[in-house]
Amino acid sequence: MKSVVDKLRSARVRGVPLIAIRTSDQPALLATIAGNGTAVVCHDCIRGFSAANDAGSVAQNALIGDMDSAMFSDAATALECLAKCPPKAIICMLGADRWTAEPRPAMGALLLRDRLASIGSTLVLVGPSFSFAGELGSDVYLLDDPSPDATRRGEIILETATAAGLFLDAATYQNAVCFTRGLSGFSTSQTTALAMSPDGMDLDVLRDVWREAINSYPGLRVELPQDKDVIAGLDAVLAYVDLLKQSKTPFESVVFVDEIEKAMAGSSGKANDGGATEGIAEKMLSHMEDTKSRGLIAAGPPGTGKTLCARAIARMLGVPLITLDLGALKGGLVGDTERNSRTTFGALRALAGNAFWVGTANRLEADDRSEILPPGLFRRFTSGVWFFDLPNAAERNAIWSAQLGAYGLDASERWGDDAGWTGADIRNVVREASDLGLPVADVARLHVPASRASAGTIERVRRAAVGCYRSASYPGAYQYPTSDSSQPATTARRFDFSNVGTKGEA
Repeated sequence: MKSVVDKLRSARVRGVPLIAIRTSDQPALLATIAGNGTAVVCHDCIRGFSAANDAGSVAQNALIGDMDSAMFSDAATALECLAKCPPKAIICMLGADRWTAEPRPAMGALLLRDRLASIGSTLVLVGPSFSFAGELGSDVYLLDDPSPDATRRGEIILETATAAGLFLDAATYQNAVCFTRGLSGFSTSQTTALAMSPDGMDLDVLRDVWREAINSYPGLRVELPQDKDVIAGLDAVLAYVDLLKQSKTPFESVVFVDEIEKAMAGSSGKANDGGATEGIAEKMLSHMEDTKSRGLIAAGPPGTGKTLCARAIARMLGVPLITLDLGALKGGLVGDTERNSRTTFGALRALAGNAFWVGTANRLEADDRSEILPPGLFRRFTSGVWFFDLPNAAERNAIWSAQLGAYGLDASERWGDDAGWTGADIRNVVREASDLGLPVADVARLHVPASRASAGTIERVRRAAVGCYRSASYPGAYQYPTSDSSQPATTARRFDFSNVGTKGEA
């Protein structure tokens, strides 16, 4: 695969005058471009123009002569000055993402296009992400400078460890490579150095830096594991995840989108938000297509274990759980949503690696029987839609055992009259009994399951799922239950991940 510098060189050979490069390490990219012998002049909002290499000194002199370079720190002023650009030079403007959407500097760049093309010079706009004003349209050739791959990060880590006089065993090395994913070369070196001590490498430092790197982007958050995260039943979907562990391309994270039907409401253009929801949906679908992501949609009534299952999948695969809040990508100002979406999905591409996606939905059909989610979304979640029904009697018994054990209560304290209860109902009763120091029966006697108030909705959701979606509890398509114990279920297995250490635990 061509490097970004090779792509830049190829574009210059073909006379491309305006190029933008997305990068997470602008100084490093500048140094790489300046190392090829071509005259390179740098521009930034602090120093104005400065020569990036020896040949660039001549080009800088042609631009501003003896004038103070700081006079040209403003982007629009600098672009006006570039009318005097010498032939075959490269002008790298750092931090250009801050002005490419503004009319005046964008027009300045546009007016340079033909002049630069005629003399074989190139204006290279450098920044972490870009949004272009209409004046520039498709005139800017956009490139990506990817973060170092695993091989290069491994080299940097070993170089840093060697300089510190430390030996890294295979497990520590692999974890270090994992928790520097998406970082620039400089950040990888710096973070690794911070994690070094005379006793070895502190992986918690790397985890914290990686976690904060993700949490700093709009709508992204790394979920921390909970000691009470236990799951029982749902054997079919969990057995499927067992198979995913054998994937030839190991998964590196789970991306979780909760209540995806609400986040996508209006993605067909009906939302009164200026097309923000539709734009976010398009970005997400494009991202999943481009990265060849796999995933499943967990559908069913609230409280049936959909969110808990997403956490369990991350635990079983031994990877971090990254929550994506699509609503948080919407901005109040023009261009904010576009900018947030580009930034966040770019971060996911770099930091999440090969991700398995899990989306949850309480319902997939509107009252008029129309689909709530765009058809393209179902194609992206290649593992299909799994229906999470209210647990039957055998499953509820398994959930009681799992929850009572998780909270250290007597396993015989379960409540018999629990028809229609969800796993969340059972968990809430057990948690309250543990917190208040009361018998489970006393708390359960006063509990009213949420399913009673939404019985009609649950009935419609069940009917719509029959034969259309896979059952999360038993093999094959979901079938409407004819009695409380009629669904096939194998509930002897209990999953308790509270004490499982994983390579991707965050």
